[in-house]
Amino acid sequence: KIAKMVEKNLKKKKVKTFMIRDKDIYVTLADRSNFSNDKKPDVFVSIHVNSSTNEESFGVETHYWKDDSLNYAKVIHSEFSKKIKSWKTKDRGVIKSQFYVINHTEAPAILCEVGFISNPSERNEIIKEKRQEEIAEAITNGIYNYLKMRK
Repeated sequence: KIAKMVEKNLKKKKVKTFMIRDKDIYVTLADRSNFSNDKKPDVFVSIHVNSSTNEESFGVETHYWKDDSLNYAKVIHSEFSKKIKSWKTKDRGVIKSQFYVINHTEAPAILCEVGFISNPSERNEIIKEKRQEEIAEAITNGIYNYLKMRK
């Protein structure tokens, strides 16, 4: 739902988008990376809700792997940072992580963890449409600002 909101927001800003999934069906990690590499987009974003065996874990994270994705990750995460206080969550930072999709995608690529579904309190917030819209707005603004910086 959040990804579809991001797509809609970006289209309003005249940013061309490609969605790997338009339904809630599994697409292999290799197929996700291959799709992106075939389309040759300016950027790639993968949006996730985190989980942990520790129900007390909470917060947002932005992951990158390749050095050319670090500034992109920082721009996106700065948009999350603007919302941390009102979301009553933790800023878990920008993290270098070797997730498959951000490692095997040629475009600058990030993976956003927008909260923990395993934390009952955070899950209750993430399922609210208002929070989803705010997350989508943060990701949209980050992508848009990063693309403007690259011109």
